[in-house]
Amino acid sequence: MKKKIQFMGLLSNVDSSILKLKLDNGYKIYSMPEKEGVTLISTFDKVGVLDARMDNSSYFNSTEKEMYYISKTFESDMEMNSEGILTDLPTEPEYRDSGEYGREITRLMRLFKEGDIRMAKSYYFTEHDGSNHNFMSFRNSLPISDSKYHLEDSEILELENFIDKIKLPFGLPYLQLAFESFEESHNIHNRGLSFLILMMALEVLFSPADDRELSYRIRRNIAVLLGKTQGESEAIYKEIRKLYDIRCEISHAGKWKTVNQESLLILREYVRKAIKRISLFGKSKDDLSDLLNASGFGTDL
Repeated sequence: MKKKIQFMGLLSNVDSSILKLKLDNGYKIYSMPEKEGVTLISTFDKVGVLDARMDNSSYFNSTEKEMYYISKTFESDMEMNSEGILTDLPTEPEYRDSGEYGREITRLMRLFKEGDIRMAKSYYFTEHDGSNHNFMSFRNSLPISDSKYHLEDSEILELENFIDKIKLPFGLPYLQLAFESFEESHNIHNRGLSFLILMMALEVLFSPADDRELSYRIRRNIAVLLGKTQGESEAIYKEIRKLYDIRCEISHAGKWKTVNQESLLILREYVRKAIKRISLFGKSKDDLSDLLNASGFGTDL
Protein backbone atom coordinates (compact mmCIF):
# COMPACT_ATOMS: atom_id res chain seq x y z
CA MET A 1 0.00 0.00 0.00
CA LYS A 2 1.35 3.42 -0.95
CA LYS A 3 1.66 5.91 1.87
CA LYS A 4 3.11 9.39 2.18
CA ILE A 5 6.41 9.39 4.06
CA GLN A 6 7.97 12.54 5.47
CA PHE A 7 11.70 12.82 6.07
CA MET A 8 12.77 15.27 8.79
CA GLY A 9 16.45 15.99 9.48
CA LEU A 10 16.99 18.17 12.56
CA LEU A 11 19.63 20.89 12.16
CA SER A 12 21.82 22.00 15.05
CA ASN A 13 23.70 25.27 15.56
CA VAL A 14 21.71 27.33 13.04
CA ASP A 15 19.53 30.43 13.07
CA SER A 16 16.69 31.78 10.93
CA SER A 17 19.04 32.85 8.13
CA ILE A 18 19.09 29.20 7.02
CA LEU A 19 15.44 29.50 5.92
CA LYS A 20 16.47 31.65 2.95
CA LEU A 21 18.46 28.79 1.43
CA LYS A 22 16.77 26.99 -1.46
CA LEU A 23 17.57 23.30 -1.91
CA ASP A 24 17.11 21.02 -4.91
CA ASN A 25 15.22 17.77 -5.47
CA GLY A 26 12.18 18.74 -3.46
CA TYR A 27 14.00 19.29 -0.15
CA LYS A 28 13.18 22.39 1.89
CA ILE A 29 14.28 23.91 5.19
CA TYR A 30 11.56 24.73 7.72
CA SER A 31 11.28 26.06 11.25
CA MET A 32 9.12 24.90 14.14
CA PRO A 33 8.47 26.62 17.49
CA GLU A 34 10.56 25.14 20.27
CA LYS A 35 7.57 23.95 22.31
CA GLU A 36 6.09 22.15 19.31
CA GLY A 37 9.48 20.64 18.44
CA VAL A 38 10.02 19.32 21.97
CA THR A 39 6.57 17.69 21.92
CA LEU A 40 7.24 16.07 18.55
CA ILE A 41 10.64 14.68 19.61
CA SER A 42 9.11 13.47 22.87
CA THR A 43 6.45 11.55 20.91
CA PHE A 44 8.86 10.12 18.33
CA ASP A 45 11.53 9.10 20.87
CA LYS A 46 8.94 7.88 23.39
CA VAL A 47 10.47 9.90 26.24
CA GLY A 48 9.15 12.58 28.57
CA VAL A 49 8.99 16.20 27.45
CA LEU A 50 11.70 17.29 29.92
CA ASP A 51 14.07 14.55 28.74
CA ALA A 52 13.35 15.46 25.12
CA ARG A 53 14.21 19.09 25.86
CA MET A 54 17.44 18.33 27.73
CA ASP A 55 18.72 15.59 25.40
CA ASN A 56 18.12 17.61 22.23
CA SER A 57 19.13 21.13 23.29
CA SER A 58 21.50 21.56 20.33
CA TYR A 59 18.51 21.54 17.95
CA PHE A 60 16.85 24.55 19.53
CA ASN A 61 18.06 28.10 18.94
CA SER A 62 17.95 29.47 22.48
CA THR A 63 17.51 33.07 21.28
CA GLU A 64 14.89 32.49 18.60
CA LYS A 65 13.12 29.60 20.40
CA GLU A 66 12.88 27.73 17.10
CA MET A 67 13.90 24.35 15.71
CA TYR A 68 15.14 24.13 12.10
CA TYR A 69 15.02 21.06 9.89
CA ILE A 70 15.41 19.73 6.35
CA SER A 71 12.31 17.95 5.08
CA LYS A 72 10.86 16.20 2.07
CA THR A 73 7.66 14.24 1.51
CA PHE A 74 7.48 11.31 -0.89
CA GLU A 75 5.38 8.24 -1.50
CA SER A 76 6.37 4.60 -1.16
CA ASP A 77 4.85 1.16 -0.89
CA MET A 78 5.04 0.05 2.75
CA GLU A 79 3.34 -2.41 5.03
CA MET A 80 2.26 -1.62 8.61
CA ASN A 81 0.21 -3.62 11.08
CA SER A 82 -2.88 -2.35 12.89
CA GLU A 83 -0.71 -0.74 15.59
CA GLY A 84 1.31 1.25 13.07
CA ILE A 85 4.44 -0.91 13.35
CA LEU A 86 6.37 -1.33 10.11
CA THR A 87 6.29 -4.95 8.89
CA ASP A 88 8.31 -4.39 5.72
CA LEU A 89 10.75 -1.70 4.61
CA PRO A 90 9.54 0.97 2.16
CA THR A 91 10.34 0.01 -1.41
CA GLU A 92 11.17 3.54 -2.55
CA PRO A 93 14.99 4.01 -2.31
CA GLU A 94 14.50 7.72 -1.70
CA TYR A 95 13.78 7.08 1.98
CA ARG A 96 17.39 5.87 2.32
CA ASP A 97 18.89 8.55 0.07
CA SER A 98 17.28 11.44 1.96
CA GLY A 99 19.43 10.96 5.05
CA GLU A 100 22.58 10.89 2.97
CA TYR A 101 21.44 14.01 1.14
CA GLY A 102 21.01 15.88 4.42
CA ARG A 103 24.44 14.86 5.69
CA GLU A 104 26.09 15.86 2.41
CA ILE A 105 24.39 19.26 2.41
CA THR A 106 25.58 20.05 5.92
CA ARG A 107 29.13 18.93 5.07
CA LEU A 108 29.14 21.30 2.10
CA MET A 109 27.80 24.09 4.31
CA ARG A 110 30.71 23.60 6.74
CA LEU A 111 33.12 23.68 3.83
CA PHE A 112 31.52 26.89 2.56
CA LYS A 113 32.00 28.80 5.83
CA GLU A 114 32.66 28.34 9.55
CA GLY A 115 29.88 27.10 11.81
CA ASP A 116 29.33 23.65 13.31
CA ILE A 117 26.05 22.88 11.55
CA ARG A 118 25.01 19.22 11.79
CA MET A 119 22.12 16.97 10.89
CA ALA A 120 22.66 14.68 13.85
CA LYS A 121 19.16 13.21 14.06
CA SER A 122 16.59 12.31 11.43
CA TYR A 123 13.11 10.82 11.42
CA TYR A 124 10.89 9.06 8.88
CA PHE A 125 7.22 9.18 9.73
CA THR A 126 3.82 8.70 8.19
CA GLU A 127 0.24 9.28 9.26
CA HIS A 128 -1.47 6.43 11.07
CA ASP A 129 -4.88 6.63 12.75
CA GLY A 130 -4.92 10.40 12.40
CA SER A 131 -1.52 11.12 13.95
CA ASN A 132 2.12 11.15 12.84
CA HIS A 133 3.83 7.84 13.48
CA ASN A 134 7.65 7.63 13.45
CA PHE A 135 8.75 4.30 12.00
CA MET A 136 12.48 4.88 11.58
CA SER A 137 15.11 7.23 13.00
CA PHE A 138 18.87 7.71 12.77
CA ARG A 139 21.48 9.47 14.89
CA ASN A 140 24.84 10.86 13.81
CA SER A 141 27.58 12.67 15.71
CA LEU A 142 26.53 15.71 17.71
CA PRO A 143 28.38 19.03 17.38
CA ILE A 144 31.17 19.59 19.89
CA SER A 145 30.96 23.38 19.74
CA ASP A 146 28.09 25.86 19.86
CA SER A 147 29.43 27.83 16.88
CA LYS A 148 26.26 29.04 15.16
CA TYR A 149 25.94 28.79 11.40
CA HIS A 150 24.71 32.13 10.09
CA LEU A 151 24.29 33.23 6.49
CA GLU A 152 24.40 36.84 5.35
CA ASP A 153 21.98 37.76 2.57
CA SER A 154 24.95 38.20 0.22
CA GLU A 155 26.03 34.58 0.87
CA ILE A 156 22.74 32.81 0.04
CA LEU A 157 23.10 32.63 -3.73
CA GLU A 158 26.82 31.92 -3.44
CA LEU A 159 26.13 28.94 -1.17
CA GLU A 160 23.36 27.64 -3.45
CA ASN A 161 25.78 27.74 -6.39
CA PHE A 162 28.48 26.10 -4.27
CA ILE A 163 26.16 23.23 -3.28
CA ASP A 164 25.14 22.79 -6.92
CA LYS A 165 28.72 22.78 -8.18
CA ILE A 166 30.63 20.73 -5.59
CA LYS A 167 29.95 17.00 -5.55
CA LEU A 168 31.14 14.70 -2.77
CA PRO A 169 33.26 12.69 -2.56
CA PHE A 170 35.90 14.60 -4.50
CA GLY A 171 37.25 12.68 -7.48
CA LEU A 172 40.87 13.46 -6.60
CA PRO A 173 42.07 11.17 -3.75
CA TYR A 174 44.43 13.74 -2.18
CA LEU A 175 41.70 16.38 -2.16
CA GLN A 176 39.19 13.98 -0.62
CA LEU A 177 41.69 12.98 2.10
CA ALA A 178 42.30 16.64 2.93
CA PHE A 179 38.53 17.19 3.09
CA GLU A 180 38.04 14.21 5.41
CA SER A 181 40.77 15.62 7.66
CA PHE A 182 39.03 18.99 7.62
CA GLU A 183 35.77 17.27 8.57
CA GLU A 184 37.40 15.27 11.36
CA SER A 185 38.75 18.47 12.90
CA HIS A 186 35.15 19.30 13.82
CA ASN A 187 34.74 16.01 15.74
CA ILE A 188 37.80 16.13 18.03
CA HIS A 189 37.41 17.63 21.49
CA ASN A 190 41.16 18.12 22.02
CA ARG A 191 42.18 21.36 20.28
CA GLY A 192 45.75 20.18 19.89
CA LEU A 193 44.72 17.05 18.01
CA SER A 194 42.24 19.03 15.94
CA PHE A 195 45.03 21.45 15.07
CA LEU A 196 47.39 18.63 14.07
CA ILE A 197 44.86 16.98 11.78
CA LEU A 198 44.31 20.32 10.02
CA MET A 199 48.08 20.68 9.57
CA MET A 200 48.04 17.18 8.09
CA ALA A 201 45.39 18.37 5.62
CA LEU A 202 47.73 21.16 4.48
CA GLU A 203 50.55 18.67 4.04
CA VAL A 204 48.30 16.36 2.03
CA LEU A 205 47.48 19.26 -0.28
CA PHE A 206 50.87 20.92 -0.60
CA SER A 207 53.71 18.59 0.45
CA PRO A 208 56.32 18.09 -2.33
CA ALA A 209 57.03 14.63 -3.67
CA ASP A 210 60.67 14.70 -2.53
CA ASP A 211 59.93 16.01 1.01
CA ARG A 212 62.75 18.58 0.73
CA GLU A 213 62.17 21.92 2.49
CA LEU A 214 58.77 20.58 3.46
CA SER A 215 57.46 23.38 5.70
CA TYR A 216 58.89 26.14 3.49
CA ARG A 217 57.36 24.80 0.30
CA ILE A 218 53.98 24.21 1.94
CA ARG A 219 53.98 27.78 3.31
CA ARG A 220 55.05 29.18 -0.03
CA ASN A 221 52.56 27.27 -2.15
CA ILE A 222 49.51 27.99 -0.01
CA ALA A 223 50.52 31.66 -0.08
CA VAL A 224 50.76 31.51 -3.88
CA LEU A 225 47.39 29.76 -4.15
CA LEU A 226 45.40 32.03 -1.85
CA GLY A 227 47.15 35.40 -2.08
CA LYS A 228 45.57 37.73 -4.64
CA THR A 229 48.35 40.30 -4.33
CA GLN A 230 52.02 40.30 -3.39
CA GLY A 231 51.11 41.71 0.03
CA GLU A 232 48.38 39.14 0.68
CA SER A 233 50.71 36.27 -0.22
CA GLU A 234 53.42 37.58 2.08
CA ALA A 235 50.94 37.93 4.95
CA ILE A 236 49.65 34.37 4.42
CA TYR A 237 53.21 33.04 4.29
CA LYS A 238 54.05 34.67 7.64
CA GLU A 239 50.85 33.46 9.30
CA ILE A 240 51.33 29.86 8.14
CA ARG A 241 54.87 30.00 9.53
CA LYS A 242 53.46 30.98 12.95
CA LEU A 243 50.98 28.11 12.74
CA TYR A 244 53.84 25.73 11.92
CA ASP A 245 55.65 26.92 15.05
CA ILE A 246 52.57 25.95 17.08
CA ARG A 247 52.53 22.57 15.34
CA CYS A 248 56.14 21.97 16.37
CA GLU A 249 55.34 22.81 20.00
CA ILE A 250 52.56 20.23 19.94
CA SER A 251 54.31 17.41 18.09
CA HIS A 252 57.79 17.83 19.61
CA ALA A 253 57.04 19.11 23.11
CA GLY A 254 53.47 17.97 23.66
CA LYS A 255 52.34 21.53 24.39
CA TRP A 256 48.85 21.16 22.96
CA LYS A 257 47.41 23.70 25.38
CA THR A 258 49.29 26.43 23.49
CA VAL A 259 46.60 26.11 20.78
CA ASN A 260 43.82 28.61 21.40
CA GLN A 261 40.49 28.68 19.62
CA GLU A 262 41.55 31.63 17.46
CA SER A 263 44.60 29.78 16.07
CA LEU A 264 42.48 26.70 15.37
CA LEU A 265 39.86 28.71 13.46
CA ILE A 266 42.54 30.57 11.48
CA LEU A 267 44.13 27.28 10.41
CA ARG A 268 40.77 25.73 9.58
CA GLU A 269 39.91 28.73 7.41
CA TYR A 270 43.14 28.29 5.42
CA VAL A 271 42.38 24.60 4.91
CA ARG A 272 38.79 25.45 3.93
CA LYS A 273 39.89 28.06 1.38
CA ALA A 274 42.58 25.78 -0.04
CA ILE A 275 40.18 22.86 -0.58
CA LYS A 276 37.62 25.12 -2.23
CA ARG A 277 40.23 26.74 -4.48
CA ILE A 278 41.88 23.48 -5.50
CA SER A 279 38.52 21.88 -6.28
CA LEU A 280 38.08 24.48 -9.03
CA PHE A 281 41.33 23.47 -10.73
CA GLY A 282 40.64 19.75 -10.95
CA LYS A 283 44.38 19.06 -11.17
CA SER A 284 46.34 16.09 -9.88
CA LYS A 285 48.63 16.82 -6.95
CA ASP A 286 51.73 16.73 -9.16
CA ASP A 287 50.20 19.10 -11.71
CA LEU A 288 49.04 21.45 -8.97
CA SER A 289 52.50 21.43 -7.41
CA ASP A 290 54.09 22.23 -10.78
CA LEU A 291 51.70 25.14 -11.29
CA LEU A 292 52.34 26.62 -7.85
CA ASN A 293 56.12 26.12 -8.05
CA ALA A 294 56.17 27.99 -11.37
CA SER A 295 54.09 30.88 -9.99
CA GLY A 296 55.00 33.72 -7.65
CA PHE A 297 53.31 35.70 -4.91
CA GLY A 298 50.29 37.60 -6.16
CA THR A 299 50.00 35.57 -9.39
CA ASP A 300 46.48 35.47 -10.85
CA LEU A 301 46.02 31.69 -11.14
